[in-house]
Amino acid sequence: MTPVGILEAIVHDLDQATAALDTAAAAGAAARLFSPPGAALTLGPGYWRALADALTASHSEISVEMVLDCADDAGAVLAALGEGLAAVRFDGAAEARRRLQDIAAKSGARLIEGPLPALDLGRTADPGAACRAALHCPEP
Repeated sequence: MTPVGILEAIVHDLDQATAALDTAAAAGAAARLFSPPGAALTLGPGYWRALADALTASHSEISVEMVLDCADDAGAVLAALGEGLAAVRFDGAAEARRRLQDIAAKSGARLIEGPLPALDLGRTADPGAACRAALHCPEP
């Protein structure tokens, strides 16, 4: 199935992530799920890696990119890359970003910059409905 778009959302837990991926799969969309801001420092890269592994295994029919937010902490980026994460977000100084981009590229990972997605599933009572609205999908 060719993706019809990409769902970008911040997820806080397994239930929200599952709702996002279920909705993306039903719509034929890809998904890029971000951790909450600074989650590398609170949840840790090991937690995010385990979550990413479980979600990509359970939703192998769609393209899923899991992005751990490291805020402006270069050490958190290095820890995440050491954990084998494929995508991390960093909003620190430009010089640090350039160095981290080189390190990430050498490990086959992506360093993402820019704002977090507007869709934060921690701010809604119905993550599935919020994802359907973001993808402009009809109710099931």
